[in-house]
Amino acid sequence: MSAFHRIREYGKLLVRVPSLYAPGTEDAFFSRALKSSQNDLTFQLSGPPETPCDFLHVDDFALFLTLGLEKRCSGIVHLYYGEEYTYADAASKIQQYLPSLKISYLENSLPRPRLQSRDTKAGVNWIPRHRWISELDEIFTRTSLKKEDRNFFKWIRGNIRRIFGKAIPWIEMILFAAITEGLLRMTDNDAMFRFVDYWLFYVILMGTLHGAPFGTMAGMIACIGYAASWRESGRDLYLLLYNMDNWLPLLMYLLSGGLFGFLHDRTAETMTAIQIEKEQRVEETEFIETMLKRVDADRNSLQEQVVRYRDSYGRIYAITQELDTLQPEQVFLSTLGILEDVMQNKSVALYSCSSSSSFARMVVHSRELINLPKSIDMDKMPQMRESINRGEMFANKQLIPGYPTFCTPIMQNDHPIAVITLWEVPFEQQTLYHQNLLNVVSGLVQSAMIRALYYFGTNPEIYINDTHIMTAKAFRSTISVYSKMRRQRASSYLLLSINNTTDNYSIRELDQRIGRAIRSTDIAGQLENGSIYVMLPQATLDNFPQIEKRFLSAGLTCSVTSMEFTNV
Repeated sequence: MSAFHRIREYGKLLVRVPSLYAPGTEDAFFSRALKSSQNDLTFQLSGPPETPCDFLHVDDFALFLTLGLEKRCSGIVHLYYGEEYTYADAASKIQQYLPSLKISYLENSLPRPRLQSRDTKAGVNWIPRHRWISELDEIFTRTSLKKEDRNFFKWIRGNIRRIFGKAIPWIEMILFAAITEGLLRMTDNDAMFRFVDYWLFYVILMGTLHGAPFGTMAGMIACIGYAASWRESGRDLYLLLYNMDNWLPLLMYLLSGGLFGFLHDRTAETMTAIQIEKEQRVEETEFIETMLKRVDADRNSLQEQVVRYRDSYGRIYAITQELDTLQPEQVFLSTLGILEDVMQNKSVALYSCSSSSSFARMVVHSRELINLPKSIDMDKMPQMRESINRGEMFANKQLIPGYPTFCTPIMQNDHPIAVITLWEVPFEQQTLYHQNLLNVVSGLVQSAMIRALYYFGTNPEIYINDTHIMTAKAFRSTISVYSKMRRQRASSYLLLSINNTTDNYSIRELDQRIGRAIRSTDIAGQLENGSIYVMLPQATLDNFPQIEKRFLSAGLTCSVTSMEFTNV
């Protein structure tokens, strides 16, 4: 398909919307109102107080565009949220959050038509989720800008620490060493302070403030200061080095610096670990709180939609529109797409049932299902058979191997005529809500199926008189639906041509012979040229030898023909 033809398929779509808004957008309606309030300006509205107004969230607008493109909408669309408000109502709501806002109205304005969108919502199943009145707090909070803290002293202190942060411990070490040496010289002749070891205090202080490396370094400086004092007292240094009794102060300095520095480092590491753990707990708490707030907001939003909108059952309306057909095979195919969409599941299979057989024959299935059995023997599934015969849905709560997760019947006159199965359902979808949803859909399918079967059973244009052989028009319509199934990889079939039409068999005798050779789900039809064909759903060329034997035993011969009637 060329690009030109792809563009022509979409057509032109013109969407007219009211005022759009989004939290944090500066040029939106509510953002301009907030700026006017902050700058003490008058906020002017483009109309008198009784002018109708509406506000639509940009996310809802984007959602409509997505759905519109999927449905290939064209023409002119009037889109709005749907509440009856005027400029006066909007002004009163805004002034509840912005009391200082001054509002003026433009009295001389042309009347504007009220936007309507009922047809649009019914066509694309669009429902807006955001309500501007409920989001005003968030809108003004996210739009407003926080003022920076311009404390001059904090700024000075921060810059000093940033520039001189690494040099401060060294400056303190040198400064306190000089103070210690000064105290020693001042109290050298005072008998009361002569026995006070200022160097030991210095070492303990530096180790406590800056850790083991600086504590050890301070101990070495204290040793050098002690040696200098020893030399100034007139004693030789070799006496300090060779007399082990004089090493005790030096060892005390080094050990004190390392010990108190170790205590500082261990305390700092403990505090860091506690701070990290605290931050993690705070993040977890904030995350849980945020999730709870979002869940509560979604719950309130969804509840409000259910309460406010009478057309909140638009999805059910869309389902009934898809099932509005008088072709039973088309009902099966439409049901497959509906269930995959509504249930968000790709393991759907539909089977037809007959009161004369315990087997349920597959009609259509999800293309993702591989190696699925073509038929189900209900006698081998007694738990599911009992529920189906009672007209109740079966849920595989006991996780029985070989059973589908969900199975619900399609009933007619208290007998199952078809079953809907979901073979693989995620654990989070195995809830009562999804079971009820499946029951609702199956109820709609049952109504459509009974209507289609009644039409086929009463319309004289479907079958040839007193036979089960379809007329040419009905048979071609059925083949068309099955061809669509095959192209979607949702089903398969084998088309056979009966070669005994030139024999002296009447149409009723042919009907009886074909009935002995085919299953209840197989379909026979006669085309305009008098040829008889039989379509066998879920059959392949590998099954043809067995099928041929059944026809031969009924006195008929057959051959495989084209799948699409291209040569008929």
